[in-house]
Amino acid sequence: MMRVACASTAQYRTCKFHLMADYPRRLRSVLGLGHYKTDTASLIVGSKPPRMPMSCRSILFRFNDSSSSSSSTKDDADVMAEECGGETVALGAEEGALRSRIDGSRPADGYILTIFRWPRHVPCETVGVKGSFDGWTHEFPLERLGPGKDWSCGLMLPPGRVHFKYVVDGRYVTSPSEPVINESCGTYNNLRLVYPSAHFSWPTALLAGSDIAVVGEWDYWQRPLKLLPTGTSKGKAASKHTLDCCLPPGNFKFHFVVDGETRVLPSQDKQIGPVLKVPQAPAIRLFYATGWNEPKLKGRWLGQDGLPLTDWQEFDFHETTARCADRSDTVLGGKCWKYAIVDCCTFMTSAYHDGIKPDELEFIPFDPETGAEDRPGHGGVYTCSFPGGYKLTSGTIRPFNQACEPPMMLVSDIDGTLVGHEAHGVDSTARFGKYWEDRAALTGSFLVYNTGRSLGQVVGLLEHMKGVLPIPDAIISAVGTKIFLLDRERGHRGSTSGSSWHEDMDWAHSLDEGWDLHIVRQTANAAIQEYSQDKVNWLDDGTEHPHRIALSVHVDSLDAVSQLIHTRLEKDGINFKLISSGTMDWRYLDCVSGNAGKHAALEHIRTMYGVALDRCVAAGDSGNDILMLEGPNPAIVVGNAQQALVEWVVQQPQDGRIVVTDATVADGVLEGLCRHQLY
Repeated sequence: MMRVACASTAQYRTCKFHLMADYPRRLRSVLGLGHYKTDTASLIVGSKPPRMPMSCRSILFRFNDSSSSSSSTKDDADVMAEECGGETVALGAEEGALRSRIDGSRPADGYILTIFRWPRHVPCETVGVKGSFDGWTHEFPLERLGPGKDWSCGLMLPPGRVHFKYVVDGRYVTSPSEPVINESCGTYNNLRLVYPSAHFSWPTALLAGSDIAVVGEWDYWQRPLKLLPTGTSKGKAASKHTLDCCLPPGNFKFHFVVDGETRVLPSQDKQIGPVLKVPQAPAIRLFYATGWNEPKLKGRWLGQDGLPLTDWQEFDFHETTARCADRSDTVLGGKCWKYAIVDCCTFMTSAYHDGIKPDELEFIPFDPETGAEDRPGHGGVYTCSFPGGYKLTSGTIRPFNQACEPPMMLVSDIDGTLVGHEAHGVDSTARFGKYWEDRAALTGSFLVYNTGRSLGQVVGLLEHMKGVLPIPDAIISAVGTKIFLLDRERGHRGSTSGSSWHEDMDWAHSLDEGWDLHIVRQTANAAIQEYSQDKVNWLDDGTEHPHRIALSVHVDSLDAVSQLIHTRLEKDGINFKLISSGTMDWRYLDCVSGNAGKHAALEHIRTMYGVALDRCVAAGDSGNDILMLEGPNPAIVVGNAQQALVEWVVQQPQDGRIVVTDATVADGVLEGLCRHQLY
């Protein structure tokens, strides 16, 4: 039995209580022996704990003082261990203890500052987060430092997996930028593996400073994270300041803030700034092609000596974002992809805290309904090394390293890039579709179509090429003036119907700044009157797309018409862009809001989904794709590109950011992804 002493900071009274269930020896490795203080409680961890059933791994502290936000009505503090929906609940604490100590007070050893972020691009008034970290008891509010900023908060959590959801204006929603899993009860939650994915260190003894923080792209430079002094001794200042925290995977620029001044380490590039590469949490990520509706996995960890470290445990397989329903039965033999994430903290092995780390996982998938098992052809069990990503199909397990990388995003034109007009083009699109559903979509990557087609035309094309052309997560249309997001129907891409879309109104509202459709129409009409309809004609007067008008202009008058419109709109103080495209005698001339554009829309979606810049690639085949290809992100120009685009590429720096492929249409996109090492 463990004895815990706790004290309320409001009344500083001490109460003693006993643990209501046995607790794991793992607790000592998370907290260590000693006395730990938080805002609302102190915890003493003693020695010689008894062994605990592996499923019981959550300890929740509650107090009934007026300073506490707990809803508990008990007079004395209690400790509870609980299990939720077959998924273990991570070590939790009362709200004040979970709130991040960004102000600089030291957290209990073993706790990790974990950042939760909700993108600013989703219009809302309030955002909170609830999860298994405290048994879904409290809603922790996210804050933003001003208009146009992301919502974020930091919670102190111990290592392990947590299931959570955001509460946006009172509605429970999942974030598309983090893994979404289907629970056994039918709901969908986000999944986070909490571990110290990022380490920051400032050598105070060498570079001085007393108030040290770090800011970066992980929450778009919004919230400074406090580094704490370490290496102190009696009468001596700290030798360095450090911080371990859990950040989302990706590559992020950052800098230190030392006593209010921006600093970088001498070894870091002052012009570009340091870049932090945050990997996926160490785990085994297994993708399984199966015809079973709700398979499970039973497995156990093995040490380097090949001996078991744990007993056999069961794990759920979850749905993936791959769309199996859209594909013919010949692709996977009527099977669909499922995936399981197995991490060390899930097993709570008693050997792990003694330094014996797992080396392999041996496992057997099985069907709970029939009891049938999937074993290798030679019998026995499957084995795979820890950590790593793997695919299991037809009795064969293969490495799948992409599963261990952060998600990527492909923003591609459709016509001439992903879809050709000859038989070869259709075959090429089918090869791309198979790649996307069998690789990229499995790992939560995002597909965006940046096209001149209207939403109705894109939906019609998707229906016509169902099972060949993949359904995207988002559509950019009307020269970057409209963004449509796939309606996830409270699930994810793989679980939705794929036929329902909604406009991103936050993007639409951002285009209003400095734009006046009435004045733009008057100016375009003036150009038509001056040059006659033999030279200029209306294509779109803004009725369908209020942040864009489109003209058809003969090439002989293109420069003069462009100059007239530019001069008059600039005089009227309109925020606008003029975009010309086409290769024939008649060219397209679009006038759009100055905040719009294909690349601006790309950046909006990239930041909304939290994809790192170097993992967002654009692909196109014509001159009107230049606006999304000229940004700092990787780019692909397919082998069948129009000559005007190729000539533009020749004039660009030849630094490898833009690749021109030998393969054409969708095969060229696949080649480009390989050459950018994003395949």
